[in-house]
Amino acid sequence: MLSIGLAEEKTEEELRADEFERVHLKLLQEGMMFTRQQGGWSIASLTGSGGNQSVWVKLDKAKTAVEWATLEQRNNAPTDSGTIPLLDIKSIGKRENTIIFRDARDSETLVVESTNKEEREKFQYALQEAIELIAPKLEGQEEKNAKAQKRLEELEARRVERQKKKDALGHVGMEATARIMMNQK
Repeated sequence: MLSIGLAEEKTEEELRADEFERVHLKLLQEGMMFTRQQGGWSIASLTGSGGNQSVWVKLDKAKTAVEWATLEQRNNAPTDSGTIPLLDIKSIGKRENTIIFRDARDSETLVVESTNKEEREKFQYALQEAIELIAPKLEGQEEKNAKAQKRLEELEARRVERQKKKDALGHVGMEATARIMMNQK
Protein backbone atom coordinates (compact mmCIF):
# COMPACT_ATOMS: atom_id res chain seq x y z
CA MET A 1 0.00 0.00 0.00
CA LEU A 2 1.41 3.34 -1.03
CA SER A 3 0.46 6.51 0.77
CA ILE A 4 1.14 9.98 -0.35
CA GLY A 5 1.69 12.51 2.41
CA LEU A 6 1.06 16.12 1.67
CA ALA A 7 3.28 18.47 3.59
CA GLU A 8 1.54 21.42 5.09
CA GLU A 9 2.64 24.57 3.41
CA LYS A 10 3.26 27.44 5.75
CA THR A 11 2.14 30.92 4.99
CA GLU A 12 4.65 33.69 4.51
CA GLU A 13 3.74 35.09 7.93
CA GLU A 14 4.31 31.71 9.60
CA LEU A 15 7.68 31.37 7.87
CA ARG A 16 8.61 34.86 9.01
CA ALA A 17 7.62 34.03 12.60
CA ASP A 18 9.63 30.78 12.47
CA GLU A 19 12.70 32.62 11.21
CA PHE A 20 12.29 35.20 13.95
CA GLU A 21 12.13 32.49 16.63
CA ARG A 22 15.14 30.61 15.20
CA VAL A 23 17.48 33.47 14.29
CA HIS A 24 16.48 36.94 15.40
CA LEU A 25 15.11 36.17 18.86
CA LYS A 26 18.34 34.44 19.84
CA LEU A 27 20.37 37.45 18.66
CA LEU A 28 18.16 39.87 20.59
CA GLN A 29 18.20 37.87 23.82
CA GLU A 30 21.97 37.42 23.70
CA GLY A 31 22.33 41.15 23.15
CA MET A 32 25.01 43.33 21.66
CA MET A 33 27.48 45.93 22.87
CA PHE A 34 26.92 49.50 21.73
CA THR A 35 28.02 52.97 22.67
CA ARG A 36 25.12 54.91 24.17
CA GLN A 37 25.02 58.48 22.98
CA GLN A 38 23.98 61.02 25.55
CA GLY A 39 23.18 64.48 24.43
CA GLY A 40 22.61 67.67 26.35
CA TRP A 41 22.29 68.10 30.09
CA SER A 42 22.19 65.15 32.47
CA ILE A 43 23.22 64.18 36.00
CA ALA A 44 25.91 61.96 34.49
CA SER A 45 27.44 64.90 32.63
CA LEU A 46 27.54 66.94 35.86
CA THR A 47 29.25 64.15 37.81
CA GLY A 48 31.91 63.66 35.18
CA SER A 49 30.62 60.34 33.88
CA GLY A 50 28.77 61.98 31.01
CA GLY A 51 29.38 61.56 27.34
CA ASN A 52 29.12 58.27 25.56
CA GLN A 53 28.99 55.03 27.54
CA SER A 54 29.54 51.41 26.55
CA VAL A 55 26.25 49.60 27.06
CA TRP A 56 24.85 46.12 26.52
CA VAL A 57 21.44 46.10 24.80
CA LYS A 58 19.20 43.02 24.74
CA LEU A 59 15.62 41.78 24.77
CA ASP A 60 14.50 40.61 28.21
CA LYS A 61 13.65 36.96 28.89
CA ALA A 62 9.92 37.65 28.92
CA LYS A 63 10.20 39.17 25.43
CA THR A 64 8.35 42.30 26.57
CA ALA A 65 11.06 44.96 26.79
CA VAL A 66 14.47 46.04 25.58
CA GLU A 67 16.97 46.34 28.42
CA TRP A 68 20.24 48.23 28.40
CA ALA A 69 22.94 48.52 31.03
CA THR A 70 26.36 50.14 31.17
CA LEU A 71 29.36 47.87 31.22
CA GLU A 72 30.82 50.01 33.98
CA GLN A 73 29.95 48.47 37.34
CA ARG A 74 29.69 49.95 40.83
CA ASN A 75 28.91 47.65 43.80
CA ASN A 76 28.33 44.73 41.39
CA ALA A 77 25.61 46.63 39.53
CA PRO A 78 25.67 48.67 36.34
CA THR A 79 26.21 52.39 36.94
CA ASP A 80 23.27 53.13 34.66
CA SER A 81 20.57 51.00 33.09
CA GLY A 82 17.10 51.18 31.66
CA THR A 83 14.19 49.27 30.25
CA ILE A 84 12.02 50.24 27.31
CA PRO A 85 8.79 48.22 26.95
CA LEU A 86 8.28 46.93 23.39
CA LEU A 87 4.85 48.53 23.34
CA ASP A 88 6.45 51.94 23.96
CA ILE A 89 8.82 51.61 20.99
CA LYS A 90 7.00 53.00 17.97
CA SER A 91 9.93 52.94 15.56
CA ILE A 92 13.54 51.91 15.17
CA GLY A 93 15.50 54.29 13.01
CA LYS A 94 19.08 54.66 11.96
CA ARG A 95 21.43 57.49 11.25
CA GLU A 96 24.97 56.77 10.13
CA ASN A 97 26.33 54.32 12.76
CA THR A 98 23.41 54.64 15.20
CA ILE A 99 20.19 52.86 16.05
CA ILE A 100 17.51 55.21 17.34
CA PHE A 101 14.60 54.03 19.52
CA ARG A 102 11.60 56.38 19.24
CA ASP A 103 8.40 56.50 21.28
CA ALA A 104 4.87 57.54 20.26
CA ARG A 105 5.74 61.25 20.54
CA ASP A 106 8.69 60.66 18.16
CA SER A 107 11.11 61.35 21.01
CA GLU A 108 14.43 59.54 21.02
CA THR A 109 14.31 57.24 24.04
CA LEU A 110 17.65 55.55 23.35
CA VAL A 111 20.39 56.22 20.82
CA VAL A 112 23.14 53.61 20.50
CA GLU A 113 26.07 53.42 18.13
CA SER A 114 28.18 50.62 16.72
CA THR A 115 30.92 50.79 14.14
CA ASN A 116 30.31 47.16 13.11
CA LYS A 117 27.83 47.83 10.30
CA GLU A 118 26.90 44.20 9.61
CA GLU A 119 26.15 43.32 13.24
CA ARG A 120 24.36 46.64 13.86
CA GLU A 121 22.09 46.10 10.86
CA LYS A 122 21.31 42.51 11.92
CA PHE A 123 20.42 43.74 15.41
CA GLN A 124 18.30 46.58 14.04
CA TYR A 125 16.44 44.22 11.69
CA ALA A 126 15.84 41.79 14.56
CA LEU A 127 14.46 44.65 16.70
CA GLN A 128 12.15 45.70 13.89
CA GLU A 129 10.91 42.13 13.54
CA ALA A 130 10.32 41.94 17.30
CA ILE A 131 8.20 45.08 17.19
CA GLU A 132 6.18 43.78 14.24
CA LEU A 133 5.74 40.20 15.51
CA ILE A 134 5.78 40.38 19.32
CA ALA A 135 4.15 43.77 19.98
CA PRO A 136 0.73 42.81 18.52
CA LYS A 137 0.64 39.75 20.80
CA LEU A 138 1.58 41.94 23.77
CA GLU A 139 -1.17 44.43 22.88
CA GLY A 140 -3.71 41.61 22.75
CA GLN A 141 -2.49 40.30 26.09
CA GLU A 142 -2.59 43.81 27.56
CA GLU A 143 -6.22 44.23 26.43
CA LYS A 144 -7.11 40.83 27.86
CA ASN A 145 -5.45 41.73 31.18
CA ALA A 146 -7.27 45.08 31.24
CA LYS A 147 -10.63 43.34 30.73
CA ALA A 148 -9.85 40.84 33.48
CA GLN A 149 -8.80 43.64 35.84
CA LYS A 150 -12.00 45.57 35.09
CA ARG A 151 -14.07 42.45 35.81
CA LEU A 152 -12.24 41.89 39.11
CA GLU A 153 -12.93 45.50 40.10
CA GLU A 154 -16.64 45.06 39.26
CA LEU A 155 -16.80 41.88 41.35
CA GLU A 156 -15.07 43.59 44.28
CA ALA A 157 -17.51 46.53 44.05
CA ARG A 158 -20.45 44.09 44.13
CA ARG A 159 -18.95 42.27 47.12
CA VAL A 160 -18.52 45.56 49.00
CA GLU A 161 -22.11 46.57 48.16
CA ARG A 162 -23.47 43.21 49.41
CA GLN A 163 -21.44 43.55 52.61
CA LYS A 164 -22.89 47.04 53.23
CA LYS A 165 -26.45 45.70 52.79
CA LYS A 166 -25.69 42.82 55.12
CA ASP A 167 -24.24 45.17 57.75
CA ALA A 168 -27.34 47.43 57.44
CA LEU A 169 -29.63 44.54 58.42
CA GLY A 170 -27.91 44.28 61.76
CA HIS A 171 -27.51 41.13 63.77
CA VAL A 172 -29.76 38.58 62.16
CA GLY A 173 -29.16 34.95 61.70
CA MET A 174 -29.86 31.65 63.44
CA GLU A 175 -29.78 33.17 66.91
CA ALA A 176 -32.30 35.89 66.03
CA THR A 177 -34.51 33.36 64.28
CA ALA A 178 -34.46 31.10 67.35
CA ARG A 179 -35.53 34.00 69.62
CA ILE A 180 -38.41 34.89 67.32
CA MET A 181 -39.56 31.29 67.27
CA MET A 182 -39.35 31.05 71.09
CA ASN A 183 -41.46 34.20 71.51
CA GLN A 184 -44.19 32.87 69.25
CA LYS A 185 -45.29 30.15 71.71
